[in-house]
Amino acid sequence: MVYLAPKIQVESKGPALKIRVYPGFELDVTFCFYCPEWPTNSDWPSRPRYWPSMADAQKIMSLGCHVVAKWAPRDKENKSWRFSFSVAECELSKLVPDTAKKCFLALKIILKDHLQPVVPEIGSYHIKTIFLNTMEKLPVGFWADENIEICFLALLTELHIALRTMRCPHHWIHLLLSWTMAAAAAFRHVVCLFRRSTLPPGTSKKSLPITKRVPFVCAPVTTVCVEKIILWTFGMM
Repeated sequence: MVYLAPKIQVESKGPALKIRVYPGFELDVTFCFYCPEWPTNSDWPSRPRYWPSMADAQKIMSLGCHVVAKWAPRDKENKSWRFSFSVAECELSKLVPDTAKKCFLALKIILKDHLQPVVPEIGSYHIKTIFLNTMEKLPVGFWADENIEICFLALLTELHIALRTMRCPHHWIHLLLSWTMAAAAAFRHVVCLFRRSTLPPGTSKKSLPITKRVPFVCAPVTTVCVEKIILWTFGMM
């Protein structure tokens, strides 16, 4: 860690430099190389999906990606490089429907207030990965404000599946997993929170389109807001 001036702090963190200018300004700088061609080991272009459209996918792939000096855990010589899809993620974020954005923000609240205090291994990147993977599975018309409760429950269901199965496929390269088995015991503890969740009184159970393969059901809660669903999910109401 280097202090260039009384109010400027520079810290090295992996392939990035974190620069803090007090008070209130923070910047991450990552050194990388531009790769104009889309990686051949990425299955993202060929996966069946509802979203984004093929035209949008082609546009995103035409932007290429980057490689950064981030070595793999098993690389003892620290000579490996990692693909970065930050530019592609920025372009993809521009295509996210407004209702889906609201659900994503609610899921991040759950991450910060309820999941990370129990399992700090779960990061915002995992939540974003689960969100993007879910977006692929559902028609764009599904993400509507009049359907926001069911949309949010769909995200919760996919989060539950990821925790229960210990699988969170990398969005751009599905063969890779975004978390390891090291946190399995802690993840199982979080799954118990979902199992204790209750449905609002007077509602009937209804499986969501993407959960037919999983014994986890949600209800069509059409008269409550997303904030209440968060409270029901974690047994605080």
